[in-house]
This record gives sequence, C-alpha cells and structure tokens, in this order.
Amino acid sequence: MTDDLYQLVHRHAIKLGTGQIDILRNQIGDGSATRWTPGTSLVEASIVLLDEAPAGIAVDLLLRALPAEAVVVIPFGENPQFDAVKHHLHCHGTLGASGVDAPHLVWWGGRKPAKAGKLGDGLRNAHIVSCVRRHTHEERNALDLCRALATLGVSYSFDLSETHVYCDDRSVIRSESLLRAWQASEKPLIWLDPIGNFDLSTIEPSFDRADFAAIYEPEHGFSTAMLYFGRSAAAHDLLVHWNKLCAEFPYLPTSFVLDTAWAMISAQRPLVTRWLSARNCQPLLAEARKQPVAPSLVVQGEVECRSAGFRSARRAGRAGAPEPQCIAKARFSGGAPLTFVTVADGYPARSIASLIEAVFDAFDRDQGAFGSLATVVCRDIREMAETINAAGDSFILHARPDTPIEPTLFAQLSRFGPSDRISYFGTKTCEATMTQTGQDIVLTRSTIAFGRAQHFFGTKAKVAKQVLRQVK
Repeated sequence: MTDDLYQLVHRHAIKLGTGQIDILRNQIGDGSATRWTPGTSLVEASIVLLDEAPAGIAVDLLLRALPAEAVVVIPFGENPQFDAVKHHLHCHGTLGASGVDAPHLVWWGGRKPAKAGKLGDGLRNAHIVSCVRRHTHEERNALDLCRALATLGVSYSFDLSETHVYCDDRSVIRSESLLRAWQASEKPLIWLDPIGNFDLSTIEPSFDRADFAAIYEPEHGFSTAMLYFGRSAAAHDLLVHWNKLCAEFPYLPTSFVLDTAWAMISAQRPLVTRWLSARNCQPLLAEARKQPVAPSLVVQGEVECRSAGFRSARRAGRAGAPEPQCIAKARFSGGAPLTFVTVADGYPARSIASLIEAVFDAFDRDQGAFGSLATVVCRDIREMAETINAAGDSFILHARPDTPIEPTLFAQLSRFGPSDRISYFGTKTCEATMTQTGQDIVLTRSTIAFGRAQHFFGTKAKVAKQVLRQVK
C-alpha cells in the first residue's frame, strides 16, 4: 500500500515534527511512499520509509527490492542500528532534531548520489568566498577563478593576505571570511579552498533549499574543500558557532572543528544538510586529505569532553566521539546539564524512539533543576561507557529501551542533588566480573540509573575501572 509521506508517517505513529515533514517533502519531493518490511514490494514506491533497522540478509533484501531512483527515509537517523544499511546507500541529506516536538534526526539517501542542480543557477544565486596569500600560486589560481566568475556573472570576495599561514592550518580564516561575506552580501555563500586548480564546470550544486552543504566522502569523511551556507537562521547559527570554536581551538583541523559545530547545531534545530558529490572535486579533496586528524572534541554547555576513540558512522558516514543527537534547553536558565544515554543493541528501533520521546515529554512537563537535556543513543555497552567517561562532571541518566518513563521523572531526580553515589530505580541485582583487559565491570538489572558521570567509574587497585552494564 502506498501513501504520500505525510499520511504514512501519521498512520504508523512516527513522531516527526510538522516542520520536519514539510522540510523533508520540500527536499525530496512528493511521491508514492511505502513503509518497508521484509517481503514488501517497492516497485511503485518513490519514497521508502525505514523505521526498523534491517540486519543481515534483510539488508540485502532491501537493496534488491529498492528501485534505483527511490529515496530511503530513516526517521530515527540517530540510531546506530541503521549504520549497516546507510553504508550501502548514498547519503543525500540530513535534517536535524529540534527538542521536544522533533527529537529525532532524519536521514535520507538512495542507491545513487543526489541529483545535481543546474550549474549556472547554483552559482549565480550565490556569493563565492575564499582567501589567498599574496605572491603565491594561490593568488595566481585566484585570479584565474575571478576571471571565470566574472564571465559567468557570479559575485565573489577573496581575502588577500601577506601574513596568514596556510589556509588549512588555521580554520579561523575560513569562518571569519565567511562571516564578513555574510554581512556584505545577501546571497547564500559558497566557500572554495584556494588549494589548487579548480574547474567551475565540475561543481554539482545539489544544495537547493538547504541550510548547509559540504562534500562528503565515505573513505575520508567531512571535507571543507567546498562549503555552502544558505541564507537562513540555522545556517547563520552554524557559521557563528563554528567561528567561536575556531577561536577557542585555533590549532585543530578546520574540518574537525566545523564537524563539531555542525553536530551541536544539528542536535538543537532542524538544520537541513545536503551532502555534495565528491567525484568531481578531486583537485580540492586530494590536498584536503593531507591534513592531520585530531582527537575528538564535543562541547556541550560549559562542559568540554574529549575522547581519543573513533567510531563507526553516525550522520552521513562521519566518524567521531559520542555526541548528543538531540538537545533541549529548559525554560529557565541556571540548571545543571543532564545527558540521557541508552543502548540500541538488541532492541527494536521503534522501542528506542519511543523511549527518547517519553524522556523529552517528561522533560517538557517538568525540567526539575536541570538546565538542558541531551540524548545519546549508543551502539553497545562499550560505547556507552566511553560516552559517560567523556561527560566530565555532568549528570547522567541511563535507562533501558523497555523502561517506562514517568511524567514526574525529572522532578524526582532533582531531589537527589549532589551525591557521591549512583541512584537506582526499580528492581536490581548486581554482580562484578573481570574482563580480559583487567577492567572491573558492574552488571546490573536496574531499569534506571542516575548520578554524576564520574561516579559511574570507580577504581580497583588504582588501575581497574568500573563501567555500568545492563543485562537484558
């Protein structure tokens, strides 16, 4: 049975904000939409809704049944269980979460890359921005590019400097140049790195109606070789946040700092992101790949979190440290930040989505003494332990996906206040075990655990660490 996307989402009780659905339809168009389950025929479907993550042979069945031009929409894109199917598809775009009304990240893609827009329209409607050093090959390339842009009737502004270091070593150069161009021009902005010969005819501007667009390569991740910022409040917030992080961390690679800023903004508002095809931007990307890789960094409120580990794909194939997938702020400022973590492994995607929705509904009803709520869906126990370890002194709330959430949960949690121990809710049994790495792990059947992140970890002979683990 086929419906349009709006009917299908509501018929299957999938909680997407009305604004999210409208934006999504604007991005992928209207067409016959079908919810996929094993055995479902997709011959007539142009939009395929995937609300449960296929695994094993089911992934192959989906790929065989999927029409070449169909668009796959994953309404729970924050769930790592969908990584397996994302790996076999081209990501076209993502739509950020926005608090209680839209607590999920929406992902869409297909068997083929996104269709490119018309070259002339994409460039003439935008303002090109770059920066170059005088008396270098960058300046010579910039002059050639300026002549080409003038021929096409495209507006541009190039910052010329005799002092700044190489553009890929200080990312603040990009963000500052873009902010100046934002004030000077009313058009969307396109950033081009001055790192080599660049043929304008190879640009595929598929960023129509997007807030932000960037080149994405499955093998190399996020690239700043070419960036697009639409004229929207969400795009401006991303640009300002990127510039702020660049000033705070001037020696981190630019792609990493922008990646961090994008993750934080996408977790708080419906930022429409389009991923550009990399196949025709090889001169830019070849130089960008030479840049060093930095350790992970996530900034949430006043808490700075670092982790040396890299993880499998989350959004559009990116790797990085655990990060909040949705953040909601309390109505009153001054409260402590709270991070909610749960594990996806072994549970249906709809159960995890329902848990996240229930947690945000409870937070909207009564925030208690907390200033913000961030949610992180972890793949397994190890990733959850790394997330908690990276949270510093923040409050952590952990619950299993099959846990009922009371509307007064956060008011109850506020009664505990500062404590040197973890508080448990529900029936629990605990036992200790030792892993091959020498870590002491606590196994518990408690449904909900709450406390400071540092209290989820203890020491044994000043060497071993304890991590919270749940038993199904």
